[in-house]
Amino acid sequence: ATSNILRIDEVARRVSGLNIADGQANIRAGSGWSYGVGSRVMMVLDGLPLLSPDRGDVKWSLLPTESVGQIEVLKGASSVLYGSSAMNGTISLQTQKPTSTPVTRITSFMSFITKPKREITKYWDFPKPSVGFSFMRAHKPTNNFEYNVGGSFYLNNQVYDNGLEYLARVNYRLKWTSKKNPKLSWGFAGNFMYNREYEFFYWQDDTSGAYKAAADNKFENIRLTVDPYVTFYDKKNNRHEIKTRTYFNRPSFNTKTILSNINYQFIKNYAQKELTIITGLDEQFLWINVPAFVNGGKKKANILAGFLQLEKKYKRLTLVGGVRFEYFAYQKLSGVTGAEFRDKNGKLKFYLPGQWRAGLNYQAAKNTYLRFNIGQAYRFPSFAERFVNEQVGDIGGQRALAILPNTSLVPEYGWTSEIGFKQIIKSKRFY
Repeated sequence: ATSNILRIDEVARRVSGLNIADGQANIRAGSGWSYGVGSRVMMVLDGLPLLSPDRGDVKWSLLPTESVGQIEVLKGASSVLYGSSAMNGTISLQTQKPTSTPVTRITSFMSFITKPKREITKYWDFPKPSVGFSFMRAHKPTNNFEYNVGGSFYLNNQVYDNGLEYLARVNYRLKWTSKKNPKLSWGFAGNFMYNREYEFFYWQDDTSGAYKAAADNKFENIRLTVDPYVTFYDKKNNRHEIKTRTYFNRPSFNTKTILSNINYQFIKNYAQKELTIITGLDEQFLWINVPAFVNGGKKKANILAGFLQLEKKYKRLTLVGGVRFEYFAYQKLSGVTGAEFRDKNGKLKFYLPGQWRAGLNYQAAKNTYLRFNIGQAYRFPSFAERFVNEQVGDIGGQRALAILPNTSLVPEYGWTSEIGFKQIIKSKRFY
């Protein structure tokens, strides 16, 4: 069976333990909830974080639904590899891997919203239509070149009055392999999206205004990502990866934001010792120019990190451990991220710099598995959390909903731990 999936969050809702509430992802109810201004679950696309520069949230409409080949949900703190916002887990997307056999997918849809059962709430005379079209083509025509190109276009009517959303998105991923040195490859990827988003806060009343907004938010976006990357293997077959991503966003209210990410990873495998080492450096730079009603001015942040993760296998036992040290300069805040230990009165007793992770997986029997994980995580407040100052909605001629700035917000820290048991039961009676 197939489904008409417009956004990745429609797929994510079906994953056990993962919940999406008003666009905010949380895993096993451990993420907390912050409407539209910061995610505590990291979204990763092809190995690099993809959270919006201004709000620090997941823009589900930007993710290339038509080109995704694999979705993996990692539960628990993931800050060692991905840094800020991976407090409660990671949703990792990999685009379709091209092969010598071409893969082509074309889909289209049309749907209608009919009138509600309560006649008094109806404000439209004819069924409201939604239409869309998407495509994807992945192919490796030669040993030295491969590509993945896709796009999606739709007009999506909501049940709310004046809630029409529309989107045009194009994505691509190109890769070349050197003819002289097959261990060297490079390429670039990216997304371009133009869309209109609609946020419904609350309705006018519970009768004729049930589907008409008293407070809403409609804005158009231009979002663009460009991702050059290089991969090569040295003489000892160690893997070196340099991945970069530049994320540009320009909403209709004239805010301009740019997020630049450069990530280097060194991966070494000791096959005989069954040991894998992942280490590297990561640099992020954020620049935002906001209008006057958002505590205007140009603001920036810079993060520089180094990380190390080890994975060791002993027959049926797999051990994992990692650490990340990160320096941040965030407006007037700066320092090294870490864990704060305070007494019941809030007084700081001990500070442990860095982010730490440890875990194990043990196969106790043929179909029996045990696992344990513990990790530290943190998150920087988004620029929207610290600086937005706006009022929306109207009740009796007065503004009803206020969004206030909080410039004193500092990074938040936490720990997650997990003990799991898995038993696979096989029977010829079940298929």
